Amino acid sequence: MKKETYAYPSTMDRLKAEYKIFILAFVFIVIADSIGQIQVPLGPGTLILFPIFYSLIMGVLSGPEVLKIFNKKEVKAASKLVIVAICPFIAKLGINAGASIEVILSAGPALILQEIGNLGTIFLALPFALLLGLKREAIGATHSINRESNLALITDMFGPDSPETRGSLSIYVVGGMVGTIYFGFMTTMVAALHIFHPYALGMASGVGAGILMASATASLALIYPDMSAELSALASTSETISGITGIYVAIFIGIPLTKKLYQLLEPPIARLRREPSEVLESRKREMAAVKNQADIREERLMRYAEWGILLVISGLGIALANFIGFDVGFMESLPGILILLGISAAAVVVSKLVPLRLPIVAYCSIIGLLVASPLCPAREFVIASANSINFTAPLTLVGAYAGISIGDH
Repeated sequence: MKKETYAYPSTMDRLKAEYKIFILAFVFIVIADSIGQIQVPLGPGTLILFPIFYSLIMGVLSGPEVLKIFNKKEVKAASKLVIVAICPFIAKLGINAGASIEVILSAGPALILQEIGNLGTIFLALPFALLLGLKREAIGATHSINRESNLALITDMFGPDSPETRGSLSIYVVGGMVGTIYFGFMTTMVAALHIFHPYALGMASGVGAGILMASATASLALIYPDMSAELSALASTSETISGITGIYVAIFIGIPLTKKLYQLLEPPIARLRREPSEVLESRKREMAAVKNQADIREERLMRYAEWGILLVISGLGIALANFIGFDVGFMESLPGILILLGISAAAVVVSKLVPLRLPIVAYCSIIGLLVASPLCPAREFVIASANSINFTAPLTLVGAYAGISIGDH
C-alpha cells in the first residue's frame, strides 16, 4: 500500500495559500445573491438568470486572463474546491429524494426509467464533439446533461485538472446559460403544438437540473396558470428522481458507455480530420496513466482536517447565500447546514473505508437519502432542517469556485 501524499505539507499551508480564494468567493456570493434571480420575458418564453451565473462570471473575470486577481496556481487550487462545495448540494438532493421516497416508488416506470432515455443523446453528441476536434474532453462533455451532480462526479472520478473535467465544466457553464433560454423557449414551442398533455410537459421539465427545471416550469405556468401547482409538483418529483437516479446511471452506464464509444470512434474521426489519433498513438501513455491513476488520486487527497475546514467554509458560504438571497437568518439555517455538512463529512469517511469505490458525491446522495427515508427515526427533523436551505443557496459558492477555476482559459 502506497503512502498517501497531499497537495500541501499541512492544513495551515493550504489555508495560507487559498485564503484569497475564500474571501473573494464570499464577496461574489454577496454581490450575486444581492442581485438575485432575474426573469426576462422573451416572446412566449422567459429567460431566468440565477446567482450562480453572476458568481461564475465574476470568478472567470477575476482570473489571470482578465483582471489578474488570481494567478495560475490559485486557479488550479480553486478547481479542487469545486468538489467540496458541491457535496452539501448533493446531500440536499439526497434528502429531497428520501423525503419523496414514497412518491418515487409509486411514480411508476415512466418517471423512474426516464433517466435511461438520456443515454441516447451520447450517440449523437459524442461524434459531433469529436468532429469539432475534442479529444478526451468529449467524454466529460457528452456523458450526460452535465449539471451539478454530473460535474461533481466527473471531477471526483477523473481529477479536477483532467481533460474530462474540463469538458464537463465547459458544458456546465455554457449549458447553464444557454440551457435556461433553450428550455424556456422549447417548452413554450412544444406546448403550442398541443401534442402532449400539460402533465407530460411538467414531468419532462425535471431533467436533473434545478435551473433548467425552473425555466421550463416558469414558462408552463404562464401557459397553464390554472394548473401551475400540479405542474410544479410533477416537475419537482421528476427532478428529484432524475437527480438521484442520474448519478447512478452515469456511474454504471453513461460514463463507461461514453469511454467505450470514444475508443471506437476517435480513430476513424481523427483520420477524417487528418490529424493524429490520440487513441492509436498514445496506447502506452494511456495505459501508464491508468496504471498511475491511484497516484493521481493520492496527489489530490486531502486530510480529514482539510475536508472539515473546507466544508465549514462551504457551510458559511451557504448561510451567507441563504441570508442575502432568501432572508433566512443564520440561526434558522444552522441545523440544515450542520446536517448537510455532516452528511458530506460522513461521505468522505465512507468513501475511504468502504471497498466499493464509488465517488464521494454518490455516497453524499445515498446517505442523504437514507437519513431522510422512513428508516431514519430523525427523518422529520432532517427534512424540516434541510428545507430551511433554499435549493439554489449552495450553488452560488460552487459558481464562484468554478468560475475562478477556468479563469486562465
